[in-house]
Amino acid sequence: FGSRGRCLQSLLPPLLPHGLSHLPRSRARPQLPLGGTMAQFDPTNRTFLYIMYVESIRLQPEMAALANTPVVCRWYVDSANDCSQPFLLNADGPSNARYCAFLVMSFADPAERARSVTMTLSQPDGAEHLCVAFLELANFSVDDNFKVETVEMRNQAGVVAVADLCTASQQRWQEGAPVEPIFEGYFADPASDSQAQRLNSHILSETVSPQADGGDAEALAEQQRQAAEAEEAERQRRAREAAEAEEAEQRRRREEEAAAAAAAQRRRDEEEALAAARRREEAEAEEKARERRRREEEEAAAAAARAAQ
Repeated sequence: FGSRGRCLQSLLPPLLPHGLSHLPRSRARPQLPLGGTMAQFDPTNRTFLYIMYVESIRLQPEMAALANTPVVCRWYVDSANDCSQPFLLNADGPSNARYCAFLVMSFADPAERARSVTMTLSQPDGAEHLCVAFLELANFSVDDNFKVETVEMRNQAGVVAVADLCTASQQRWQEGAPVEPIFEGYFADPASDSQAQRLNSHILSETVSPQADGGDAEALAEQQRQAAEAEEAERQRRAREAAEAEEAEQRRRREEEAAAAAAAQRRRDEEEALAAARRREEAEAEEKARERRRREEEEAAAAAARAAQ
């Protein structure tokens, strides 16, 4: 994929400065000087750092409706994930992702480096994955030479985009204490990790060159600016939709509460009306009973009077 791709197919910088990567790879790696400190390896030689560089993403023509959509490229390995800066999908050419991730992982058997790896294109807020590629770490480069390949990223509708992917790997090293094998993968941050920072600087120097690429760096910055603006607009749209949905939900709840209150009032009115009807019936029944007793008393008095005569 162009001059940048040919550059990346060359060897990465030495594992350590001063040609130290050419030292024998014994099982007990010696401590090596690194900028006044000591670089430490995994004494068991079972821990590696993988470089996973996504150069560009090409949107498929039949997916042109996704053009100008802000996205991020994201890796998932075990419970870890790493995310690129936002960029825009283009309909008329590749989108410059230029996203480099650094995966650290140990293996019980360094000759068997199988692990499931997932790459997605997602909305910047992570609300939705647009497409995905399910990959196998064992197919990535196992040495300093970049392996260049294209990766189809799919969803239910088919191939959404094709990614230009470069992979390479080195033995893991760090400053200070020796590297301890960790069999759960994690991503090293170039801002705080010496090995990732060294590799990231080398890759960026090879892929973003004003002399070689002209205004490409400026174009990438402009694309990232546009993507950030589109992401902010999308965030504001989602916020408005969420506010409208919340307002609609509150209105629905108020209407339901009002309807429930009206229904309860109707039940109370009906119960009071039934109670009043029962009281009237009881009063009428009592009045009839008094009238019957009165007549019986009158009849009894009349009968007594006749008997006295």
